[in-house]
Amino acid sequence: MKNKANFFDLSKWRFGNQLLFVFFLIFLTTGVIVNYLNYYLQVNRFQNLIYHKVKLTRELLTSAILTPLLNEDFDKIERYLMNVVDTENQVIGVKLISSSGIILLSAIQSNGTTKIQYPRSPFELQLEDKYIERESDWLYIFPVKVTPQSPPLAWISLSYSKELLTTIKRESLLTNIFTFLAALIVNFLIIGIFSKTFQKDLNLITDFLINLPERYGSFSRDVLHSQEMQTLQSIANKLSAILKEQREKIYEEKNKLETIQNVIKEGLVVVDRDLKIIHFNKAFLGLTESPPQGDLEGVRLPDILPLHEEDSNECLWKGKIISLIDKFLLGETDLSNVEAVQRLSDGMERYLELSFSPYQLETGKRGLVVLMRNVTERKKLQKKMLIMDKLETVNKLAGGIAHDLNNYLASLYNYLNLLKLRLLKQEISFEDNFNKLESLLTKMTNLTYQLLNLSKGNAPIMKPANITDLIKEVANFCFSGSPITFSLKEEGEIRSFLFDENQMAQVFQNLFINSKEAMPEGGKVSVTLTVKEKPQTQEGSAKEKWVVIEVSDTGTGIPEDIMSRIFEPFFTTKKTGSGLGLTIVSQIIKNHGGEIEVHSKVGVGTTFVLKLPYKEVSSTEEMKTDTPSWNFEGLRILIVDDEVDIIEPLKVILSDLGFEVEAVSSPLKAMDLFREALEKKRPFEIVLTDYTMPDMTGDKLIKTLKKINSEFKAILSTGYADITITSNTEEYQFDGILKKPYKFEDLLKTLHFVIYK
Repeated sequence: MKNKANFFDLSKWRFGNQLLFVFFLIFLTTGVIVNYLNYYLQVNRFQNLIYHKVKLTRELLTSAILTPLLNEDFDKIERYLMNVVDTENQVIGVKLISSSGIILLSAIQSNGTTKIQYPRSPFELQLEDKYIERESDWLYIFPVKVTPQSPPLAWISLSYSKELLTTIKRESLLTNIFTFLAALIVNFLIIGIFSKTFQKDLNLITDFLINLPERYGSFSRDVLHSQEMQTLQSIANKLSAILKEQREKIYEEKNKLETIQNVIKEGLVVVDRDLKIIHFNKAFLGLTESPPQGDLEGVRLPDILPLHEEDSNECLWKGKIISLIDKFLLGETDLSNVEAVQRLSDGMERYLELSFSPYQLETGKRGLVVLMRNVTERKKLQKKMLIMDKLETVNKLAGGIAHDLNNYLASLYNYLNLLKLRLLKQEISFEDNFNKLESLLTKMTNLTYQLLNLSKGNAPIMKPANITDLIKEVANFCFSGSPITFSLKEEGEIRSFLFDENQMAQVFQNLFINSKEAMPEGGKVSVTLTVKEKPQTQEGSAKEKWVVIEVSDTGTGIPEDIMSRIFEPFFTTKKTGSGLGLTIVSQIIKNHGGEIEVHSKVGVGTTFVLKLPYKEVSSTEEMKTDTPSWNFEGLRILIVDDEVDIIEPLKVILSDLGFEVEAVSSPLKAMDLFREALEKKRPFEIVLTDYTMPDMTGDKLIKTLKKINSEFKAILSTGYADITITSNTEEYQFDGILKKPYKFEDLLKTLHFVIYK
């Protein structure tokens, strides 16, 4: 068994024997291929002959039976079919089939004679122009037509025998086998002669070349006999000298490379496609928190150096790197300057910057060279600078807001002083003063909304409203008493749709004021509204629409060099401007799911294009925007808010509206009061709650109360600006929302909406 195993182990053979064996395999393989091709060509030649015969038979038979078939002369058709059936031509059967699939006539070869039959039975196969190879024959089905474009008058089925092909295959196979065996015998004789003549010299030089990497020098040329082998001996001696010189150079270069790698402060590691370590430098070991003992070769890089993406618990290797390695090696993506976080056992974090480069391994496969830089100090410095930038931004923002707020407060105090003076004089009419006070409070509210919009957290409260009426109202306010001409054009009917009236009023107010300041001596502001279809992002998706609003003026225009900066916070070209107006406009439009564009030409004017999602609301929804009734008699309402100054006046207002009011400042007390009312069978129809409160948030309070009794309406009253809360009220089980501060009319509309919807 041992000798048998050694025989099949080619690595144990002499070089000469291996060479002879290779020659034998080449001859054997070539012989098999040549014989197979010869066999295949003979069979293919016969099949092509059959195909040619079929083509001729089809043309002759189709033209021959066309006229008899039109005249229904079946005697003549019968003669034609009998002439077609011929064992010498391998045609063993022919059938005439009607266009409906019924066999009208068949001629079949049986025992040397041709039989004619009229079976009038259905044809067993589908009628179409095709070729079918079966076990014992080939079947050809083709139509008989008057013209190529006309429908088939009938179909013909020809059956060709495979008997002659079987005979040809057998004879061809035997001939090729005998030829191949004869050539094999001759090859053995040639190999035997070659082996005796050259084997000794070949074995000698093979021994020398096999041991060449381990020894240097030369062997005597006296032992070799042929000129060719002596030439090989000379080449082998030269290779021995070159190999010695190259080994010394490689050893020297290896020492230099290792020295350079170990001097580099960045960690360097070479890995294969599966991130298994092949090579590394000393700096890499310094990055590993607890390197394992022994050789690291074959250890996976993620196991010895776990890294995470910044601000995430996701493993960098399993997430970003693994998913991009194949694309990176193909040059389809970039993996340079990848930032990662190393979380150390002492709770500290180390920031690393990784750069990947493709590397050709000795195996021919591709790997990666990973360069790792410790950028922890740089990151700390960047964070400090970011904090300083934020503080500077807050200072600018606070200064501008404080300035405007002080102006509003000064005006507010003046009106209060005027009211006091009129009270002392016992004057009765205060309506004008109250309206101006309300207007000032509205401006202060809008100021806080601007802050919230700027923070990108103030979610729009989407309600059905008419955008045209809103634009007219804002335009009247902004352009009243100015030399500016305003026009509004509505292309097609634009019905009420969902948007936040307060926020959109801020948008148009900022745009109109900018236009007004760009035209100090007068000009024209025009607004055009159009409904257009939104481009489909996916084929087959539902069609959506935009309301496209173009706000144009004939002002000074915006220079090209500052066009790209007009939406930046605090960027302004005005001496008294805050630089927040267009920033707020852009943020509001984006929060509505819309888009904004700007086109301008110096000396001609500027056009802002606003695109808002347009979805018509039903007539029922439009009715809900009408002024509500005050019929709230007998309804019970529970107020939950931790601000006493909010609860006290709200109790009086709701009581005057007809509500039975209970108010508490604690969510826990609210739950007790809710249960008590339910036990007395006097449940609350409405619960109006703040969001941020001690012990429990407003949404958790409502969910808890819904478990006790779900038969009530919930209203969120909050100044909280979180988008997920204010734009997903149904998910948080709120029926309506009041954003602090709110007007008396807003309170009425919301109460009416949640009660009667």
